[in-house]
Parts: sequence; C-alpha cells; structure tokens
Amino acid sequence: MSETDTTLPSESLPALLGKPASIDVAGVPGLALPPGWTHDLHPELLSQPQRTARAVVAHEVGGLVSYVNRFKNPRTALYCTSDKQPSLLARIDDHQPNEPSHVEHTATYPCPVTEEWGRWTGKDRVKHDQKTFAEFIEENIRDVVEPSGTAFLAAITNFSDTRKVEFRSATRLSDGSVNFQYADNEKMVEVAFPSKIVIAIPVFMGMPDRYQIDARVKYQLTGSDLKMWFELDRPDLRRKAAYEELIERVEKETGLPVHRAI
Repeated sequence: MSETDTTLPSESLPALLGKPASIDVAGVPGLALPPGWTHDLHPELLSQPQRTARAVVAHEVGGLVSYVNRFKNPRTALYCTSDKQPSLLARIDDHQPNEPSHVEHTATYPCPVTEEWGRWTGKDRVKHDQKTFAEFIEENIRDVVEPSGTAFLAAITNFSDTRKVEFRSATRLSDGSVNFQYADNEKMVEVAFPSKIVIAIPVFMGMPDRYQIDARVKYQLTGSDLKMWFELDRPDLRRKAAYEELIERVEKETGLPVHRAI
C-alpha cells in the first residue's frame, strides 16, 4: 500500500468501526466485542443445540423408566448406589470405550421413601406416654396387619382412655401380651396390650408393594409413669429388599443393565 493509498484491509474494519466481529469455534458461533474485544461463544445462535444438556430428577421410578425409554441410545447407561443411600442414575450420553463424552444429559431417581415408611421409622425406639403411643397406633392402624380386628382396636381404645390414671404394675402373660394394672376408685383395673405387632408398608415412592416388619412393643414403668414405644426388627433389610426389586424393575422395563457403581 502506497503512502497516498487510503484503502484499508477489510479485516481491520471491525476494530476501527467498533463493531462486533464474528468468530466460529468448532462450529459454535462466537462474537468478539469492543472495547476489550473479549471473545464469547453464543450457541443459542445455532438453529438447534449441538447436544442435549439437561439433568432430570424423577420423583417416581416410573418417571425414570419413561424418560430413559424416550431418550435411550447406544451410549445410555444406568448406575446405582449402595442400599445405604439408594439412588439410580441414567447417563443418556455416557462414555464409550475410546469415545469420551461430555455427559451432559442425565436422569436421576433419588429413591424417596413413602410417607408410611417415614412415619414408622421416624418413631422407631421413641418413647411416648400411653396416650401419645395409642394415638400414633390408631392414626396408622391401616398399616398394622397383626393383630387385626376389633380386639386390637379395643386395646388401642382402652389405652387412650387411661390417659389420667396412675399405673401400678405391668405383667407379661403367656400369650406374649402385657397386662397393665391401675387403680380406679380404689379398684384395681387391668388393661392388656400386645407385646408385638406386624406392620406392612411400602418403602419407595412409586413402588406399591408393602413389606412386613415386626415391631416389638416395649414399656417402662417408673412409679406410676408409663412409657411405651416400639422397636422395628431390621427395617434396613426390608429397604434393601425393596431396593433390589426396584433395580430389577428398572432393568426389565428399560432393557438396560444397572451397573452397581457410580
């Protein structure tokens, strides 16, 4: 260019005019903007994204299954955690041998427990006065499968009615039940309660099967103060069994193996 030539190279015009310069990186449009001319990628300018980037959380196992079945492809893989902290993860765009992936499309099922499971395990080994204990059993009576019928309801009612009495003694009978004695107008009255009940409750949301758990009824009589509670027999084993069934269901309904690693 001669000293008198006023023609400018076209590539210098954006800097002189202070206008953005368009620069593509791996097919993704970008813009260099004044005054500092920093470069930013703008994938939203594409007619459609180059890959799916989404993290879905399913609230029921059926939601996870339906989502995986909608988007699964040869890269899709399923994983699960241990039964100590149960959770399932679907990587829709997982890595392949010698083919790494960004893994930006996932679906998770955190295995939320049912309200019934939360109620019973939340009160496990918690001591109550007889009124509070009886009210809890009565409110959740539909979960109790043994003993059943009017006899058990009568025992619940009897305990609700003894909220203001002073208990004198407790005796375990040959059939396993416990007789509690209290004074009523100088007359000794007995009220019986079973020493064990069996409950049947679902574990995970979306899994309707109910699992039976034995619950030992415990009591503590200090003077006239009666405390009662129940102790669930190995609820962790029931949760583990429910988790195994959940994994089997997901494998069957998606046609994909669940890897026991995450």
